[in-house]
Amino acid sequence: MLAALCVSLIASFAPLSFADTLPVVASPSQSYSVVVDRDLSLEQMIAAGRYDWVDRDFTPKNFPLTGSGKQKLTVEVVHFGGTMSSEQVVAELSKRGLRLATIEELLAFGAQHPNLLHGYEIIVALGSVAEVNGKRIVPCLNRGGRERHLYFYLSDDVWLGSDRFLAVRN
Repeated sequence: MLAALCVSLIASFAPLSFADTLPVVASPSQSYSVVVDRDLSLEQMIAAGRYDWVDRDFTPKNFPLTGSGKQKLTVEVVHFGGTMSSEQVVAELSKRGLRLATIEELLAFGAQHPNLLHGYEIIVALGSVAEVNGKRIVPCLNRGGRERHLYFYLSDDVWLGSDRFLAVRN
C-alpha cells in the first residue's frame, strides 16, 4: 500500500516542460541610475567593477563594444519568480516596455552599484551574446559567497526563479 502511494507520488512529479511552467509572477522591478562610458575599453570597464573573478572569455573579440560617449540611463533589475527560457524573458521584458541590457550597461551597473550583487544570485544581460566554442553565451554578474564574479551562461539556458535580468526602459 505504502509502496503504491510512493510510486503514485513520484509519477506526479514528472519533469515540467516550458509549456507547463508556473505563471510568471509580475514582481516590481528595481530601478537604478547608471552612467555608461562607451569610450572605455572592455578591459577598463571590467577593471572598474573590481570583480574577484572574471571568466577568460570576456575579450573584445567575443564582446565588441558599440557607441561612444557617456550616457545616463535608468536600468531595471527584473525578477520573474519562475523558471523561464530566454525567449520567454525577452517577451516578458518587451511587454513591460523594456529592452535587453548590453554588456556595457551590465558592467556600468556592476561598477556603480557593487554592493547590490550581494542581494542577488545572478544578474543577466541578455542583450549581448557571444559565440565561444560553438556555444552562445551571455554575460552575467554572479556571486560566490562574498565574492563578485563576471561570468557567463549559455544563452539558451533555463533561467531559474531566483535569476534577475538587467533591462533598460525603451
